[in-house]
Amino acid sequence: MVNNSQAKPLFKYIDFDLPFVLFLKDSLADPVLEKWADAYIAGEQQLPYSRYAPPRENPGGIIIGGGFPVYLPSKELAPYYVIALPDIFVGLRTLKRVNPNRSSILMGEVPGDRTGRASFSSIRIMIGLSQIQEEYRWDMALFCTLAIRAINHFIDHYRIIADRPYIEPVTLSVIQEFHLITEFEDGQLQHQEFGTGSGPLYGFGGAIADEVDNRLRTLISKPDPPNIYSTLDANIKNYLDIGDWRLAVIEAAVMFEAWLTEYLREKFKNKGIPEIEIASKFVKRDGLYKSVTELARDLVLEVTGFNFSATTEFLEWSTKVRDLRNDLVHGKRFDVTSQDAKGAYNAVLNAIKALISK
Repeated sequence: MVNNSQAKPLFKYIDFDLPFVLFLKDSLADPVLEKWADAYIAGEQQLPYSRYAPPRENPGGIIIGGGFPVYLPSKELAPYYVIALPDIFVGLRTLKRVNPNRSSILMGEVPGDRTGRASFSSIRIMIGLSQIQEEYRWDMALFCTLAIRAINHFIDHYRIIADRPYIEPVTLSVIQEFHLITEFEDGQLQHQEFGTGSGPLYGFGGAIADEVDNRLRTLISKPDPPNIYSTLDANIKNYLDIGDWRLAVIEAAVMFEAWLTEYLREKFKNKGIPEIEIASKFVKRDGLYKSVTELARDLVLEVTGFNFSATTEFLEWSTKVRDLRNDLVHGKRFDVTSQDAKGAYNAVLNAIKALISK
């Protein structure tokens, strides 16, 4: 219902579904599903619609772990959780759901279920609008972003406390659909829908390009895995998309070292140097492998004559990638920003570009 009065907005509720279940006491009710259940029990032929109920043509089926085709919380709901973000406090309510689109309904949690095949949770993030500046109170993207920050803060602790290590943080693109409700001081409600992704929608009338498809067919016809550089590059792009900044930095460091090692081997090989001699160039006199810094500084100069260590690209790599990676893996740092992660990835790409030209 759209609010047409001049009443002051008090609260914003952001509702969405996670792709997995949080095994918590329910703190959120579903009146629409309750009406469906009442009609089902009464034997009515026309059941009211609920997206969380089985298809109308097959409301029964095999039910494992219970005798009713939908899950309803108890009348006495648990208290909501209070989540502290750096700038605001929000409330969190949750409701366990069974996947209604199965031939056999699983009334419970299946450990390791990351995609809601068995069950998942509905989430409501509650935000008091007194914490939000008036000019931003109708910014749907802002509220959905705050909701994601809040649920991820919860998940970060839940996966450890509840021993669910397979549960991972989510992004706007993972959730995609959000339902926003604004509650006004006169009790009226305004409903809005918000959808998002990591890019534009690609219609099913198309597909990957023919040249890409042909390359794919050629590659999968052989038993070889993708090269490590391409795999690490894909991993980094994924980590950047899901906001795992720490792993993005670490993988960027690994990607550069893997690429640089192969680059140097090819350069030495092209000079006609035997494999056994090439291998020895990567080892110090004490038998330990040379560091990636030594490879980038000394071996690049030896095989190409290019003083890479005197370039801006080397400086950027050494500070934004090497040093940051070392701090992370040695426990000096843990938290990483999106700017850190993107800066590390770009520094690696720029370093590779500088070396390819030599």
